[in-house]
Amino acid sequence: MTMIVANILDEIKSAADALGVVTQGHGIGDGKSYEAWVLLRMVMELKHHGYDIEVRDAADDVVTELRLRGAPGHMKPSVVNPPANWPTHVFIGSILYDYEIHLGLEVSGASGASHELDISVLPHGDAARCRDDGGGVYSGHVTHAIELKAYDSDKSLPMGFPRALLGTAMDLDPTWGISRIIFETHGGHSQRYSLRRTTYALLTTAKLTDNAKALLAHHGMIAGEQVEPAGSQKEIGYMVADIRELLYEP
Repeated sequence: MTMIVANILDEIKSAADALGVVTQGHGIGDGKSYEAWVLLRMVMELKHHGYDIEVRDAADDVVTELRLRGAPGHMKPSVVNPPANWPTHVFIGSILYDYEIHLGLEVSGASGASHELDISVLPHGDAARCRDDGGGVYSGHVTHAIELKAYDSDKSLPMGFPRALLGTAMDLDPTWGISRIIFETHGGHSQRYSLRRTTYALLTTAKLTDNAKALLAHHGMIAGEQVEPAGSQKEIGYMVADIRELLYEP
């Protein structure tokens, strides 16, 4: 992992410089550095396509420091002059719709349990309302969620992780397993409607077993193995392309 982490830290610095921000919090561990790299890789690709990219604090003010959570955390409340140690988020703007990307945000499930999402994409309006209402565990809509695992690249990720991601998806939205609805009439005609569900991905620096790939693929989740600066990054591109479908034009 040493070489991978070194490459990741170099790319984090380059991306932050290109965005005109400084980063803080990603040196807490290999996992946090990995999360920061994937986030910035996504943000740079969105910026390349012409979308408005801003780092904002809990007051929704533009700042120049991307502060990452060192542990799972709640949405911070909207206050004037938020404390300097509070995490910030990335705002993505387009002609019609605005979204936010968060790291390590806790989201509430139907069971009442909260779940940490390593990377989550949220409608800006839902996130802002949560902050205006005093913050806390986020209960609004999540459009994209990514589980990230920094492991040795020559080992396979344990099967428990894809199973856990599937369980998280079902608790955050018990109807998530329904991908389309079919209406049939008495005359024998049918109409099919595809549903826009939360898009999930599991990305890791390790390998994925065939069982893990089969489970994720069956449920429409993106599976990426050995995703790192010197390896494959196409799955990050898949997520960005899916986000762009929501954003419409820059």
